[in-house]
Parts: sequence; C-alpha cells; structure tokens
Amino acid sequence: DPAEKKGALARLLAPAGLSEPWFDGYLTGVCTAPHFVSPPDWLGPLLHVAGEALTSEATMQRLIALAMLRMNACLDGRTFCRR
Repeated sequence: DPAEKKGALARLLAPAGLSEPWFDGYLTGVCTAPHFVSPPDWLGPLLHVAGEALTSEATMQRLIALAMLRMNACLDGRTFCRR
C-alpha cells in the first residue's frame, strides 16, 4: 500500500531512536536547500542513521517509500516545507 497510514513513519523510525518531528526537520532542510538535493543524496544519510534498526529489506523499502511520498508532497507544495 503506497499511502501513508497515520503513525507508520514514526513506527519505522522509533527503533533507531528517531522521531517523526526529527524526520520532518530533516526533510524541511532537504526541501528548502538552495539547490535540488537528489534522492540518493538525502536518502543515503537517512538510511545510514536508521539502517541498523531496520529489521528487513521490506522494512527498509517501506521507509524509503514513505520518505519519497513525503518528499514528493513537499516538492508539489502540499506540505509544510515549501518556501
């Protein structure tokens, strides 16, 4: 299911000691950077921080899918991180 269910991202981030507000801050920085930041350039650090707590390939793929959904919404101007 590509849609984000309430709390799904928080549940994926929690085992790594990260929170949804932390992710929102990170994404805000990416979205408002003076130059476009490509997905590999911002997903890589995210996975480095959260990676050890992701228990399976499916969990990692779900985190990436939810992160991309939020990034796309941001870039489309549907969320908080648009200038």
